[in-house]
Amino acid sequence: MVPIEPEPHHGVPALLSLLRGRGGINHRSEATSLPESASFSFHSLDKRFPIQTVYRMSLSLEGVEKALSQLRKQVVSVLPAHSASDLKNAMNRWESDSAALRFHLQPDSGLPLLVGIIGGTGTGKSTLVNRLLEGSLSTVSVRRTFTNGALAFVRTLENVPEGWSGLPTEVVQADRLPVRGQTGKLTVAPWQHPLLEAVSLVDTPDVDGEIETHHPEADRVFRWSQGVVFVVTPEKYQMRELWPYYRMARRYSLPSVFLLNKGEAQEVVEDYRKQLEDSGWTTPRVYSIPRDDSSYAPELGLEELRHELPVALKKQVSDPDRGLKNRCFDLASRLRDTILDPLRSERREAQRIASQLQALDAPRPALDVSPLTEQLERRMSERSVLYLMGPKRFLERARQMSSFFLPHRRGARSTELAQLTGRPSKEAAIPDFAQILTDSFATVQARIDDILRSESSSCGWIDRGPQGYASVKVDPAEAGRIAAREIAEMQKWLQDKWDSSPRDTQVLEKLLRFFPGGKTVVKWTESTPYLLVLVCASSKALFGPVDLLVIGGFSLAAWLGEKLSNEVTARAREANYWICKRYSDLVRNQVEDIVRWLGTRVPSQKDLECVDRLLDEMIQAAGLPETEDMEPETDT
Repeated sequence: MVPIEPEPHHGVPALLSLLRGRGGINHRSEATSLPESASFSFHSLDKRFPIQTVYRMSLSLEGVEKALSQLRKQVVSVLPAHSASDLKNAMNRWESDSAALRFHLQPDSGLPLLVGIIGGTGTGKSTLVNRLLEGSLSTVSVRRTFTNGALAFVRTLENVPEGWSGLPTEVVQADRLPVRGQTGKLTVAPWQHPLLEAVSLVDTPDVDGEIETHHPEADRVFRWSQGVVFVVTPEKYQMRELWPYYRMARRYSLPSVFLLNKGEAQEVVEDYRKQLEDSGWTTPRVYSIPRDDSSYAPELGLEELRHELPVALKKQVSDPDRGLKNRCFDLASRLRDTILDPLRSERREAQRIASQLQALDAPRPALDVSPLTEQLERRMSERSVLYLMGPKRFLERARQMSSFFLPHRRGARSTELAQLTGRPSKEAAIPDFAQILTDSFATVQARIDDILRSESSSCGWIDRGPQGYASVKVDPAEAGRIAAREIAEMQKWLQDKWDSSPRDTQVLEKLLRFFPGGKTVVKWTESTPYLLVLVCASSKALFGPVDLLVIGGFSLAAWLGEKLSNEVTARAREANYWICKRYSDLVRNQVEDIVRWLGTRVPSQKDLECVDRLLDEMIQAAGLPETEDMEPETDT
């Protein structure tokens, strides 16, 4: 390798003394003295701010770094595990940008500047690196989009700070050169050249190619770089993909050098310079490298670029604090727009869906266990004194006797005969109460699913975490077990009561046990209505006012007494009540479980408020104004 002989006024040794001496680049230099006036409103982030915004407040780098570190931890903890892919991508992007900002907040380490080479497909970025460093380092090919990942060429490995670019590092020694890089990795290649004492060059993929992974790789290097060399060609110097990076380079006070590669005419160089000036660059220095087969001799060519690159970058570092403030502003804006606002929107959506679920009117199951008590109720009635004395028994006997003698079907007559003898001919059909409740609860769950599936956000939460949603859904068979348990208790009670006497009979027996023949009187109580009719008839005023009053009063008293003392009916009503209550509790618990599950899909209000507080601390440390009456100050 032939060493470069620098010119006396801008040689590499002079540059090293300039960069590392008293006039070196120091990101912690004091901000330029400016009037105490704010220049924009942070709470109006939805406005389109101009490219270069001048901030008029002091910057505390230590405070920004501390607040940013705490903010990152809180944001990572707030982001739900099952977030949408867009939100995860936004979070990854914000973490990468915040890491780049923390790198730029570090004090000057005295290491060579890390300079990214940015350009479009086929503009000759890799060829430029090889020519500047006078070696075959980066693989070149007539095939476009050949470089796959970032390639850092340094004098020593220590010139690349640990964690730079946020990508895993792979070291490639000189015997493995040239290299083309790998997607998702930072390839570092040590190389001995005088230029690398002042700058470290980072080759990147294209920003306009068809391979989707190339642009993110180049964008990452741009945001981590301390200087940029933009490479274009006569065919691509007007490409729109580079203009956003021109704007961000000015916004972040990023030292930039422009190179028109494969040039053939000075007019194209001048037109490129004019376009840069029109976009806001003040006297941009544009270098040009002619084609190998061209006779064009540029005013500023490869040799000038090699000797002047460190100085050209150093001269542009005039107000680094402004660039850092702009980075803080953009990072805060990105956090709010791409992460916090979507999270707040999802939280509001979750609250709205939870309100719909809590307002869900679950129908009460149409369930009555009275059929289970019919046999015991008839048995208890036949042994009830008040029932036997009441009009209901008298009317039943009359109906049964008339039906028995009327012509009926054989089956109907046998049924009437069985009722007359008190023995049912067949077991009454008992509904499947457990299945009724199971089906009813499944219907409620279907309505809950309809509410959740009708919203895109909740539908996404279910699809991204199906196991979590399934875990909070209650098995519909649990509703059936409610009826099964209650019916089992009731059947046990029916069995215990099968041989017992009704309450009215027990009371009457207790009253008559001291009288001779009291038990015999109880057995003949069924004859009371017949005797009462005979007595009334013997008064020769059958169904007169007095007889009707006596018969009616007796019948009403016997009927009311029998109803009030019927504990079988009361037990059936109690069973119906508890089944309905426990079923309603199950439905309410299911809704509450779904609502709690919705709460795990979104961050809590407390966590979001904590992020807002930490974001405010970073804004204050960065010296960003917070009043609404501040407008951005733009340069023309």
